[in-house]
Amino acid sequence: MNITPNSLETLVAQRDTNSDNLDNLTLGELCNYIVKRHHVYCRENIPFLKKNLEEICQVHGEQHPELFEIKELFIGFVRDFTVHIQKEEIMLFPFIQGLESAKNENSPLPKSPFRSISDPIVMMIEEHQNEDQRFNKISELSKNYHIPEDACTTYEVTLNKLKDFENDLHIHIQLENNILFPKAIELIKE
Repeated sequence: MNITPNSLETLVAQRDTNSDNLDNLTLGELCNYIVKRHHVYCRENIPFLKKNLEEICQVHGEQHPELFEIKELFIGFVRDFTVHIQKEEIMLFPFIQGLESAKNENSPLPKSPFRSISDPIVMMIEEHQNEDQRFNKISELSKNYHIPEDACTTYEVTLNKLKDFENDLHIHIQLENNILFPKAIELIKE
């Protein structure tokens, strides 16, 4: 799906009712929460999942060839999402925090590295959608993380961790798309 600034308004207007308790955080607090809770979780679990996916492909790949595609999808996720969170941490989140500081201190807005705040937000939402589609495919291939009868402990642990990883990713994406980004857009409009 190609997102335009107009469709961005529609997407960010959608709310996640489970995120209401985080809705009261400042933008800076929310950026820090996302980094410390979700980006760190992602970075900590990637090596484990990559190693285990490689192992279960070697042991169970002949009987379960879908594991090879799951592994390749996850490796693609790692490649793309690692860059994604770096862009957020290095450019977008500091800019959003600078906007908030400028408003709170009645000082000039920080110099924007973007033509418009909507540009990087549109890009982040498109990347979120790509990763969501990738994990939908992983879920489909694994039959919603169903543990086969011939699975060893590593296989079982890996699928359970992959399911937890996907759940965390969905929460992460919802926080950004439904709380952080709309608040940042609203702040720039003020």
